Formats: sequence, C-alpha cells, structure tokens
Amino acid sequence: MKHDFKVNDGVSFGYGADCYPGTVVKVTPSQVHVARDDWKCIKAPSAMGAHDGEYEFIQHKNALVMIFTVKKGGRVTPIGETGSALSHGRKFWMDPSF
Repeated sequence: MKHDFKVNDGVSFGYGADCYPGTVVKVTPSQVHVARDDWKCIKAPSAMGAHDGEYEFIQHKNALVMIFTVKKGGRVTPIGETGSALSHGRKFWMDPSF
C-alpha cells in the first residue's frame, strides 16, 4: 500500500502514550525517514495532562533520523514495531502519569 508522506512534511510519532514531533527527510515507496525535532513550550497546558499546550518546533540538520516502514495495511511504523504509527502534523505531548 502507498503512503502520502513527502520530504519536509511535519509529522508526529508516538512511544507509549507520548507523542513527539519530526520532519520527513527522505521517502521511498517502502520507507519514510524522519528527523526528530526539538520543541519549546510557548504556552503551558491548562492542567496536568491537558493537550492544549502550544509549542514551537525546531528542526536540526544533525538530528537523529528514524526509519519507518510501510506495512501492508498502509500504516507507517518504526522498523520492528507495530504499536505506534507516523501521522501528519507536528505534535508534542508527554503522559504525566509516568
């Protein structure tokens, strides 16, 4: 199945309940390479665990690059994983319960 990610797309990926921002740096029919972005809080969430905080996302030339693969059903997941998937749009959130 084909993915619709393009170079320079802002994306998000999760680990557990957390969500991190990234930028697509390379695409092939079977893989999407994503550089991890940094973030800076510009408006704190209204309460612990709330998803309404605002963040500035910062791209770096030498950032860690993660490789995601396209699964048969179209999900784009980190190599060796099935639980988290790549999504369009930069987001940041950390679960405060850990």
